[in-house]
Amino acid sequence: MEWVGGKIEKGEMPDEGALREVLEETGISVEHYFSKGTVCWETASGELDGIYIYLYEVANHLKFKTPKKTREGILDWKSIDWILNPHNLGIAEMVSQYLPILLKIEDDYSLKYQDGQIYIL
Repeated sequence: MEWVGGKIEKGEMPDEGALREVLEETGISVEHYFSKGTVCWETASGELDGIYIYLYEVANHLKFKTPKKTREGILDWKSIDWILNPHNLGIAEMVSQYLPILLKIEDDYSLKYQDGQIYIL
């Protein structure tokens, strides 16, 4: 699994932005993807923030050499166990809470992260 993120540009739909970000950051053109919904949270200043979550499947024969240094960080393939490890400081703490929900059940969710917990809205 590889984690890629970015921002939606003005006039862009979330699906378009997600596909563009994957291409820009990895060079991989994604054909099949699954929208899994959104995760939102309140910032320290009290503003609502959030992300759209997409899952992409890549062919087993894909050759994508990692780790790869990019302008946004280092891309690397990681196992689900690495991502979900509660002692992992290399990924945002909320990911280990919402990712199992999104991987387990095929649906489109609205989730809220609050006080260290994930809530299904």
